[in-house]
Amino acid sequence: MKKANWLVFVAFAVIAMGLGCSGQPASEPADAPAEPAAPAEPAASAAGDAIGVLECDDYLKKVETCIAEHVPEEAKAMQRESMDTMRNQWRQAAENPTARESLAAGCKAALDTARSTFAAYGCEW
Repeated sequence: MKKANWLVFVAFAVIAMGLGCSGQPASEPADAPAEPAAPAEPAASAAGDAIGVLECDDYLKKVETCIAEHVPEEAKAMQRESMDTMRNQWRQAAENPTARESLAAGCKAALDTARSTFAAYGCEW
């Protein structure tokens, strides 16, 4: 896959992650009782889930932590499903020497896009 095509693909994948979200965290009604905060953990990811490309692994770590710590419960499942899809696509691309060459740049672009997408939830990196 050509580098330009790969970057476009990655950009669309990141945008797709944000679809379905209003871009604003859901607010609780004023009279809702406060729930104790559960310890925030990123989605289960073992060492076997690593892509093997520093920029991609950095993206996955940062976004998974953001989802676990800041995204409202009603949006977490959709966001995690998008992350799993992206992880699988990146893993497949990393196995292809031609695609792997542009994967680092694509993942860096994805992180730049995600930075603004997830800022609505209070995530910073």
